[in-house]
Amino acid sequence: MPPDKAANQFAESIRPILDHADKVGVDVGIECEPGLFIEWATELRHWIDRLGHPRLGANLDIGHSQVLGESIPASIKLLAGRTWNLHVEDIPGQKHYHMIPGEGSLDWTGVRDALWDTKYDRFGSVELYTHTADPHTAARKSFQFLSRLFG
Repeated sequence: MPPDKAANQFAESIRPILDHADKVGVDVGIECEPGLFIEWATELRHWIDRLGHPRLGANLDIGHSQVLGESIPASIKLLAGRTWNLHVEDIPGQKHYHMIPGEGSLDWTGVRDALWDTKYDRFGSVELYTHTADPHTAARKSFQFLSRLFG
């Protein structure tokens, strides 16, 4: 659908969700997704500011920022204080293919430093739907890499 129509539909659709989130005490995280209405961290920040609802934030998938060519540290900082969950995976270049952390081309030191700078203290989930053949090995390698990186 055209972007202006999608914007109207999003605004109308998200309001009752946010009202309900208030009643039940949960945060609503939107994930920027390449090819969908809200692709970029800057677009999500715009909607967070435009709607002005304290429960609206991000489920920030750092791999999606990489795919789009965004600076991951800048995206982390832009959405600081409004990131409810972090999806982590590595990415080969800018190809949307989820890899085990440390096996792609992400700047993991930059990611770590931005998370530390913004004092991110919420959840992080490794998202590896591409590793269904041997999920235990993928989980072990991810844990080992991230444990070394974050101490």
